Amino acid sequence: MKLRNSVVTAALAAVAVGVGGAGITNAQPAPEQREVHYEVTRQGDSAVVKVGDGKLRVVADQLVVTAADDTPVAAVPLTYRMDAMAYPIAARIEGDSAILTPSREGGTPVTAVAAHEVVSTEQAAKQVAESFTPRDQSALGVFAQRMTISAAVSAVVGAVLGGGVGCLLGGAAGATVASPVIALLLPWVGATIAGCVLGAATLGAVGAMVGLITVGGPIALFSAFQYFSTILTPCPPELPYCKDPSVPAPPK
Repeated sequence: MKLRNSVVTAALAAVAVGVGGAGITNAQPAPEQREVHYEVTRQGDSAVVKVGDGKLRVVADQLVVTAADDTPVAAVPLTYRMDAMAYPIAARIEGDSAILTPSREGGTPVTAVAAHEVVSTEQAAKQVAESFTPRDQSALGVFAQRMTISAAVSAVVGAVLGGGVGCLLGGAAGATVASPVIALLLPWVGATIAGCVLGAATLGAVGAMVGLITVGGPIALFSAFQYFSTILTPCPPELPYCKDPSVPAPPK
């Protein structure tokens, strides 16, 4: 697959630092881990976040997830960006659920992305389709699911908005990437995608996504390590899941 070496090196370095730090930390008493399970689904024009073993509350312009003892464990921005505008996401708390409804109005200008860092949806879909073997697509999908609750919310918000802003890339240019979050692909396709919700464009249909926030645990570091270990391991081209979509099949 086509990777920017600087991105991969930086990612692996971050993982190495994290693992090294974990080794040092092990010499100290292990911090108590708090786990909060969550599920993000689409309900009409809204994303619904439901938590188990935790609580939800709105603080300023963020949806804050806390453990049962009120310790904050994650925060989801209540705004989304499309091109040079930022739009609000209304949040309503109902028990253990939060209903997040993105608005297409009331946007405020934000710093525009440089023109040379913007790609079209067609270019993004083509580059993604040409850059990932089925094995790497699968690994990226797992990485996306494990990274953050914000990624899951972004994916569903992108699905809500996508039909009107051209961000449903699944059927464009033959793209078949399984990952729901284009934000993880930006190092390969550009800084942003013209006409798309930044960090929320969806690649295919989005259903329910479930995850686990582990406070003090290494899930994000492990997921990154596992992902980059997978994609950097040689993949025998004769195997179906190792075939590069950008390479034409040999004539029969």
